Amino acid sequence: MINLILRNFIKLIISLVGFFIRPLVREPAKINKPERIGILLWGGIGNYVLFSPALYGIRERFPDAHLAICSFPPFASSMFFKSVDCFITINGNPSLKRLIKLLFLVKRFKPDIVLSNSMSPTFLTSFIAFLSGAKVRIGMDRGFRGFLNNIRIGERKEHEVLTNNRIAQALFVDTDEEPLAIDISENDRKIAEGAVNHFFMGREDWPLVAIQPGSGKKQLFKRWDMGKFKALTERLLQKGWKVVIVGTEEEKEEIEYIEKSIKHNRLKILKERLTLPQITHFLKYFDLIIANDTSLVHLAAISSVPSVVIYGPTNPAKNKAWGVKSRLVRKELPCSPCYNFRTPNCRYNFKCLKEIAVEDVLAAAQALLANQTK
Repeated sequence: MINLILRNFIKLIISLVGFFIRPLVREPAKINKPERIGILLWGGIGNYVLFSPALYGIRERFPDAHLAICSFPPFASSMFFKSVDCFITINGNPSLKRLIKLLFLVKRFKPDIVLSNSMSPTFLTSFIAFLSGAKVRIGMDRGFRGFLNNIRIGERKEHEVLTNNRIAQALFVDTDEEPLAIDISENDRKIAEGAVNHFFMGREDWPLVAIQPGSGKKQLFKRWDMGKFKALTERLLQKGWKVVIVGTEEEKEEIEYIEKSIKHNRLKILKERLTLPQITHFLKYFDLIIANDTSLVHLAAISSVPSVVIYGPTNPAKNKAWGVKSRLVRKELPCSPCYNFRTPNCRYNFKCLKEIAVEDVLAAAQALLANQTK
């Protein structure tokens, strides 16, 4: 609680400074053909996917520009290896030392334009963009904290994709026709199809459902109860559905729990460690994915796979599956969405997740597949 109060106090101070300083910030220079564009990309894999329409729009608008993604997690290099010229990545969580290193590398890149995605920390990314020497700096302006940007994008109650598109449109980029996407090589497709063939998954296996029972270790606040995931899996198998349990190394315990608890010839476990492009292509062969609010839902959306997503404290209005059929399973409580993961304890003991029943998720899955045919 003390950390939350301190964080809000710092935000207030920055907002007050921004209110008085922003009229003094120089207007953006007119650059018709930028040579170097830097993108400060913040967040997790899902946030990177939700920025992809803006990214591909920028690439199409400026095909000759040297495009760099600057980020902390190194996911971008495996997701956009064809579309981006270089990656400035720092391993590990943001710290003062790592932020200084990132700033040094961005400044050495000598960008003409720097823009940041909608999930970027408002003041921090505007500060990095300002010190990089970029003449055009585009980013969010929540509570005047983006005052060092000279093109500021206001906050709206809208999906994250739409906010990212507005950021790109500040460069006259057309993002309307750009879908979610990542770069997938032919070798990625072959490896993914090898995993598909391993399970002998054909149309006789309809419906074929992927279940991701966990989430990243830093996102435990998103996890539905494992006992309920087990019960849901059993109910689906009883109905004759084929289920494949998927996840990352961080979800190993959850996956092993289901594997040891349920013995059924229609239950399979994906044990291959597929890359992000490979798992995206792998999911293409599924009829449905059921998961917590995780990045796998967005990777599945790239492959046009419908989803049933279980929501707790996060906000589906901002980050629900984009461009595909989906059902949201959540409890409309007065306190949600709250993003209460920023504090260690929830005063309601995560009632928003605990009140979601197996029947709620099962009904959503059945309704979503009701009109689909083999």
